Amino acid sequence: AGLRHRAVTDLFEPGSTMKPLLVARALDSGMYTRNSVIDTEGGVMRVGRDLTVRDFRDYGPVDLQRLLTKSSNVGAAKVGLKLGAERVWQVYQDFGFGQATGSRFPGERAGVLRDYFRWGDVETATAAYGYGASVTALQLARAHAVLADGGRLHDLRLVKGDLGGPVLQPRQVITPKTARAVRELMEGVITPEGTATRAAIRGYNVAGKTGTVRKVDGDGYNSKRHQALFVGIAPAKHPRVVTLVMIDEPTADAYYGGAVSAPVFSNVMRETMRILRVPPDNPEIFTADTGVDAGDRS
Repeated sequence: AGLRHRAVTDLFEPGSTMKPLLVARALDSGMYTRNSVIDTEGGVMRVGRDLTVRDFRDYGPVDLQRLLTKSSNVGAAKVGLKLGAERVWQVYQDFGFGQATGSRFPGERAGVLRDYFRWGDVETATAAYGYGASVTALQLARAHAVLADGGRLHDLRLVKGDLGGPVLQPRQVITPKTARAVRELMEGVITPEGTATRAAIRGYNVAGKTGTVRKVDGDGYNSKRHQALFVGIAPAKHPRVVTLVMIDEPTADAYYGGAVSAPVFSNVMRETMRILRVPPDNPEIFTADTGVDAGDRS
């Protein structure tokens, strides 16, 4: 009694881990290509009267890879506003948020996803970089598994085998071409230019995304309470495993996903590759931890 499986019961905002899913929809819509350039307006953008969107620093004009590598909130907000409220909401819906994963685990929560007809520009912009909706860790891992499995959304199982009840057939959420392209873009997050150098795994290409989310406290966000996220796929070109690390209220001086959660991902995934006997796909990747990050935070 008193125990819960936090991966299926605890809710949080996905933050910047939503950006690859937004980019996938942007590519599939035909409104953007990998080379589309977005003006980040000096790293600060006003939306309406109530919202100022900020980047960690001025990244200048960004293409979609740089948007993910540097985790530009301004870039994501601009993409979201161009796509419009309904399309951004549909990203959440199509990738399985606001609905159960099919795990049938007791107490699983579907999260919170408000209908888009209640969204204005502020809600659309913030949803584009992962605020305003609540998800579970299992939902978020499932969503990134879409990128790993050729654009298909699966029902999940915590226990292998038939647990009774219907199993839904996978749904094609994005095209296989787009899923592959977004994984390639996400590989930049692990490079010295990205926010998660410490997620690297010796011998393997990794596609991933950091996220650092302020926690809700009373009537607003608490600037001192955070959740640090990293979700990654390995090997990036021929995926076998998706791993999500969420650390609730890290207490060390560093609380960003790239500093806190990425090293845990690296350690877990390195052992996973060994246990599954997945052959290395890039022997030139030598070290899993450079000891430094690029200085960009998300």
